[in-house]
Amino acid sequence: DDEPESDDWLPADGLLGQDVDPAMPEMAAWMCWIRDDLKAQSFAWLLASLAVLRADVDNWHWPRGLMGHLLSSSDSSLQRGIGWFVASSMSLAWATGDLQMVFTFEQRAMLFAPWSVLVFVQRRPVVGSVIIFSGCDSRSYVRRVKAIQSGPDASLNRKGFSARLRLGTEGSLFQTSGDLPGAAEDRPLYSADGSADWLDGKEVRGVLAAGPFPVKVLLVFLAIAVLVSPGMTIAYLATSQPILIFWLLLVGHFCQVVFGGGVLV
Repeated sequence: DDEPESDDWLPADGLLGQDVDPAMPEMAAWMCWIRDDLKAQSFAWLLASLAVLRADVDNWHWPRGLMGHLLSSSDSSLQRGIGWFVASSMSLAWATGDLQMVFTFEQRAMLFAPWSVLVFVQRRPVVGSVIIFSGCDSRSYVRRVKAIQSGPDASLNRKGFSARLRLGTEGSLFQTSGDLPGAAEDRPLYSADGSADWLDGKEVRGVLAAGPFPVKVLLVFLAIAVLVSPGMTIAYLATSQPILIFWLLLVGHFCQVVFGGGVLV
């Protein structure tokens, strides 16, 4: 069977035991559940928002950046508020299924370079569109649509009904393929026994809207954002990726203790 070439950066909703490969190690499966569970992500967003927006954060003496100098103000609340608002808006779009950001880490069937970010939105696919869909193994795949036909509405499940209405994939069936010459066919991804010739529309999760954006370019953009407004950038990262930022802070604190002679408190 073909292996997935991409992984969700902003996760799709799922529950432990449904969207986790049973062969994965227990710790990896637990981390995937935290990444994919809407309740866990909502709780993390709430804690991050309280930390970013609380009043005494101004006492941390945030760097002003270029924006702070242009505004001639040492108050970082406006910059933090902008970063929090942008991150919260993107998180809401992810929660409603309107936005997904996908990180490609391996080139298997598409021409997208590894270590790139793709942006998918809720939009009706057409022949030639690049879509992201859930295979029969519950993994995410990025492929190009090569054929569409009408299918029975009865195939819709309750979980994906509203999202599929916005996508326009209700009652539709799709055939997909990779862009790379010699790429394996996608039929084994449509059903567990490999007998399905068409992909059910309820498995389509988004249509490519932008990208690929190389990680190097994103890192340069991030560095520029830090120079312009450190407070806004940190607030955005802390709100949009709270679990990742928590682990980075934990690792940084551990390194400080080990190499800097600090004390764990």
